[in-house]
Amino acid sequence: MRVHADPVPAVMASLREFFILPSTVAELGGQCRVEDAEDGIPDDWSLRTDPPLVTVSDDGGPVQYPIKRDPTIRILVRARGSRLAKRVAALADGYLRSHLPDGMATIRRGGAAFVSARDSDTGADLASFTLPAVVPMIDH
Repeated sequence: MRVHADPVPAVMASLREFFILPSTVAELGGQCRVEDAEDGIPDDWSLRTDPPLVTVSDDGGPVQYPIKRDPTIRILVRARGSRLAKRVAALADGYLRSHLPDGMATIRRGGAAFVSARDSDTGADLASFTLPAVVPMIDH
């Protein structure tokens, strides 16, 4: 039986690797936290004391069964200041496009880049972008 592969764990792992690089930590002033958006905002994350929070979600997309699906991956950054949120988003976007996460066939050109807003629940400045991905279906 062929099933949909979940790209979120691989994207999270890739971003976690990137955000612990000494050059990235030095540029951003700390190590960004990366979490699954489906788990919500972690109770132990604070806008005032913690580095930016990066969440990853799969917004779904077309399926060509039993071969592949084309999910839209959404990355949302919460940070203290819109400039920092956009910088983290830009770095994450560039890294994922140049270092394909495990299990992904490709990331297509396009997507939505750097939509910014304010999170009324946390007070954080937000920056989000999407990646149009291609993920092969897997045997179960």
